[in-house]
Parts: sequence; C-alpha cells; structure tokens
Amino acid sequence: MGSMAVSFPPVLSRHLEERRLSGDSLFLLALSADHCERRRVLQCNIRRYREALNNLSPADDYFGRAQQIQNLRVAIKHKTLALRRAPHLLTVSLA
Repeated sequence: MGSMAVSFPPVLSRHLEERRLSGDSLFLLALSADHCERRRVLQCNIRRYREALNNLSPADDYFGRAQQIQNLRVAIKHKTLALRRAPHLLTVSLA
C-alpha cells in the first residue's frame, strides 16, 4: 500500500506524529475510522428508535413495517393486561 493523504483531527494528528506511524498504518487507521463513523451514522439515522415516529426506527417507517409493528405492540399490550388482571379476577370471584 502506498502513502495516502489522509486528514485527521489535530489532536489525533499530533498523536500520530508522536507515534510516527507509517503510511500503511495510517491508511489502515483511516479505514478503521471511516468504518466507525459509518457505524455511528447507521446507528443514529437508521436503527435508533425515534419518539416522533411512535418509537419506531426510520428504517421501519421507510420500509412500511410501522403499522405491523404497532399492531404487534397493541396485541402484546392487551395480552399483558389480561394476564395481569387474571389473578385479581380470580381472587375477586372467590370472595
């Protein structure tokens, strides 16, 4: 691998100069930094749930899964409430 012009933030640049990394190491470090940035953007923009989207991710909304997920959540909520009421109804009917 040849030497590539890669720009890093000043703090990181000073650290790299102190370590005297070779061009190949700088290239690999740039690839790693780029990968981390892409993962962060992916997490923030696509996977993270948004309160404005009814606690759905933008990907869910974009690909049309929003209504299906909301229906599933409603079904889970009703089932949970029924299970929580069952013991109470049993004790009331026995009394």
